[in-house]
Amino acid sequence: MKRIFSSFVLLSMIISCVGVASAADMQQPRASLTLSRYSAVISAGDGSGEVIIGYDVKASKPADSVGVESIEFYTEDGKHVKSVTGSTRNGLVRNDSIFCAGDYKCSLPSGEAYYAEVTVFAEVGSDYDSRTITTSTIQVH
Repeated sequence: MKRIFSSFVLLSMIISCVGVASAADMQQPRASLTLSRYSAVISAGDGSGEVIIGYDVKASKPADSVGVESIEFYTEDGKHVKSVTGSTRNGLVRNDSIFCAGDYKCSLPSGEAYYAEVTVFAEVGSDYDSRTITTSTIQVH
């Protein structure tokens, strides 16, 4: 009888541990405490030297501020070319919103290949977090 009871207890413990591990595997990690989704891509515009940064930033809940904190442009070989600071004025930042998305156009010297480092952020109350995305490299005509 003791042997059957011990086997039953052991089997119950194994099943409960497997159930806990399965539940833990099902949880999806968040991008961060304040950011739930973010992306940034670079493309060449129609005009000479025109570059477009497409961005999409979503906060985990309504944010005091959300969007693109900065964009740093580099030549293919890593030489820094231009800095852009995000603001509500240039459309890279939105206040009292859950998301900020759009296209930011700027001019760079033509005939070069460029990539960008785009820093996105979200501030919810006293919680703030940011991530930096390195885009692919494109040729600008």
